[in-house]
Amino acid sequence: IGSAAGLAGGLAFAPLRVQSAREAVGELANGLAGQLDRMAADLAAIPAGEAPDPARFAEWLEQTRALRGEIENVDDTLRQAEDSSRLNPRTLRTPGALPAAEIALRGGLETLEHAAVTLRGLTRSMLDSSRTATEASPVRDEQTRGRLASVLTQLGQAIRAYSRLVQTLPSDPEPLESELTAALEDAHRQQDLLADILEPRTAPEGGASEWPMRGEILAHVDRLRTGLQVDLGEIALPPVRHRRQPGKIRALLPSGFRLPRARIPRRPRAAEVPQDPEQPQNLERPQALKETDPRDITLTR
Repeated sequence: IGSAAGLAGGLAFAPLRVQSAREAVGELANGLAGQLDRMAADLAAIPAGEAPDPARFAEWLEQTRALRGEIENVDDTLRQAEDSSRLNPRTLRTPGALPAAEIALRGGLETLEHAAVTLRGLTRSMLDSSRTATEASPVRDEQTRGRLASVLTQLGQAIRAYSRLVQTLPSDPEPLESELTAALEDAHRQQDLLADILEPRTAPEGGASEWPMRGEILAHVDRLRTGLQVDLGEIALPPVRHRRQPGKIRALLPSGFRLPRARIPRRPRAAEVPQDPEQPQNLERPQALKETDPRDITLTR
């Protein structure tokens, strides 16, 4: 009895890990936004007339690659939160609240993971541009670096707003949704200004086009911005399980009355089946059932 009581108490009073999952998603978003802030500050700090140092861009690339480990840690924390809420009886008191929070956090983690991959691609494009010792390199232009720094700073603010929104759901999201929308609109305006500068010039006859190098940077920036757009309608609550409603005939019957079940005719046994004297009897032993190798079993979803 004591063991059973202890087990029941452990399940009833076990701490839910949803809050720790919220904090983990928030830390990942802050790290991603901080990386954007550092890149923007470094771009703005390059003196006019000087070429950027490719080694600095290589450091950014290594830092963005390190975000992969942080994403895996957040995924583990979120899995623990899902298990704790799934096995805890207290979640039955507020059906739908905790699942909605978990769905929002899981979607937020996937969005931040995509943003980290996009940022890694952007950093790689900027590194390739810094290694190009021609005027076609976007990061060698002071005005382009300034516009790009402004976009990165604004995207960092949008990521922080997105993180706050995801951590708040399923509570009232309207104020934070408006904040995220405003941040993305500012980032879009900065991106349009950057696009005007990155517009490739007409290549001389026989010369290489500037569009691949400039277009890659602009495409990564656009993908990073559009990936933060949220459609709250996609975060759907799990269906609520309703009790089975009685049929029309059963609803008219008095309580406790049971409908008679249809009698199914009993199948005669093998010994009761009459043998046809004209047919020869099969006296061979039945073949043994073939054992199934577990490796031959194919599991399907």
